[in-house]
Amino acid sequence: MSDLIRSVSVVSIQSAEANAGGSVVELAEIGRALGWAAGPSLWSLSDDEVVGRVDAAMRLRAQVDALLLKAVGEVDARDLARRRGSTSIRAWLRDAHRCDPREAGRLTATARGLRSGLGATHEAMAAGAVSLDQARVIVRYVGELAKEVPAPLVAQGEADMIGFCAQLDPVLLGVVGRRLAELVDPEGTQDRDEADAVDREAKATAARTATLTPFDDKPGGILRAVLDAEGYATIAEWLDAAAAPPPPDPDGVRDPRSRGQRRADALVAACEQGLAGGALRARGGVKPRIIVTIPLSSLLGSTGFGLTNGGHELSPALTRALGCDAEFLTAVLDPDGNLLDCGRLNRLFVGKTRLALELRDRGCAWPGCDRPISWTQGHHILSWLAGGETKTSNGVLLCPYHHREIEKAEWKVAIRDHRAWFRPPKWIDPTQRWRLNHLHHPPPQRQ
Repeated sequence: MSDLIRSVSVVSIQSAEANAGGSVVELAEIGRALGWAAGPSLWSLSDDEVVGRVDAAMRLRAQVDALLLKAVGEVDARDLARRRGSTSIRAWLRDAHRCDPREAGRLTATARGLRSGLGATHEAMAAGAVSLDQARVIVRYVGELAKEVPAPLVAQGEADMIGFCAQLDPVLLGVVGRRLAELVDPEGTQDRDEADAVDREAKATAARTATLTPFDDKPGGILRAVLDAEGYATIAEWLDAAAAPPPPDPDGVRDPRSRGQRRADALVAACEQGLAGGALRARGGVKPRIIVTIPLSSLLGSTGFGLTNGGHELSPALTRALGCDAEFLTAVLDPDGNLLDCGRLNRLFVGKTRLALELRDRGCAWPGCDRPISWTQGHHILSWLAGGETKTSNGVLLCPYHHREIEKAEWKVAIRDHRAWFRPPKWIDPTQRWRLNHLHHPPPQRQ
């Protein structure tokens, strides 16, 4: 029986293709032979005969698919589907032959690919050496190869893919296909890959941008950035390090900020360091700075809002926090806001006074905060505007986040035994036990 199937597949199908005028008759004869071969029960066959039948049937299947693809390709070339009233060959296969729509689309695409110059693949299918699924893989990747290399290398790639079909299923054949250009033209592939990489990088560099968009109905705004590869890697690495969560304090209290909030705070802190460092280019003889205006009476009374040079209101607490480590310029304005007279700038916590705070606190003094000295601002425990002196016993180093927290007046801070002690509000600790930052200093001998 297996010999009969092999005879049908090798002789009759090839004869049918060779004899175009009688191909339908030849195919009808093959169909009758196959129907007769598929009828009898297989229980009497030996194991080798059953396995041989599967082998032969698979080859027949590939050959029949070769016949089908050739015919579908011809129908497509002649536009017979539309001439017979269908909107497309896909619709015609579905209607006339009850074909699954997805399979109809795949058959059409494969047939077109074979007609585009992949005659060797069709011949291999006609010989039963390449299956339909393998042919689809060849069509896909050899078609991609044709866009990159000369015709002789395309033919070589097709031949290589056909050769691999004897050992590889369609999935593994696809792995080879993805590297086909590298196999047939290794030097050219490297050049193309390098050129493509350089082109992509150039486009990414040209597209880099950053925008700041203020909110219309509330303070703050949105920062958007598009970065090239190097810029993105730099920012990502820096943010991962700078925004890492600090360890909990000795009482187990963890930083309440989310990962995104820590990243935002780290980015702002970096810009604050840049502004404070004085290395930025001056504009009109004046170094870049944040300008906040507030009536002196409001600042002294801890009421009213500050106003940025961008026209946004800042709460009294945030205005006081900014004022702790800022330059103050006393200005006299008329009722319309016009400048009448200016006083002199007074900088706070600089020079030896700042150095003394750094030697004492060694970073943000808030319990559990690991932010280093370079991240901190000098805070007056008793406000400078309320008569507090600019000296070590009245100052403490705080990172911007905790500086804003202390200005909410829920926590208290005091200098005792040459250390900054903090007392939490009752809702955090009903006992309101005073706390130290043990991350920058070893635990003290006594409390």
